[in-house]
Amino acid sequence: YVYELEKDMPLLKAEEITLQSVLSRVEKSVLDLLQKKRMRLMHDEALRTALIVADPDVAFTILRTLLENAIEYSPEGSEISVGVKGDENGAFITVEDRGCGISSDLFPSIGTKFFRAPEARQRFTDGAGLALYIAINLAERTGGKITFESEEGKGSRFHWFVPNVTKRRQPWEGMQNEQ
Repeated sequence: YVYELEKDMPLLKAEEITLQSVLSRVEKSVLDLLQKKRMRLMHDEALRTALIVADPDVAFTILRTLLENAIEYSPEGSEISVGVKGDENGAFITVEDRGCGISSDLFPSIGTKFFRAPEARQRFTDGAGLALYIAINLAERTGGKITFESEEGKGSRFHWFVPNVTKRRQPWEGMQNEQ
């Protein structure tokens, strides 16, 4: 993906998909990681029927990256949650963990190419610092955005905004958006 992103090459085939279909694929791909760390993945009911227009493989890559990071930086036996809210502008998909969190002085570097936090380099040997960089760039290429909030020692929340390009009724319609 890095080459295609940096050369601004087309790599998208957008179609209407349910978030549940994406999450099911992602869940299967991270099941071993979840089981190894005895973790639970929780998700809200709105994911079952929420629709987005996206390339299924790009959506898979973004959500898998956010979940893998949450798993990697969370303690054994903890819980990770995936939720969705939205408004007329689009969907806000949130992956929340109760892991080590991110020091605020590192916020500007999060998601930059090859960046890995010093603690991550010491505690976790795998990784080149590209996954989140790729996910952020894929989200932006599709008109979306990835943002986060984190508190060191308490965990992180990563939000993936997917613009609304479908006119179908969404599960959050009529609900207040807390984003």
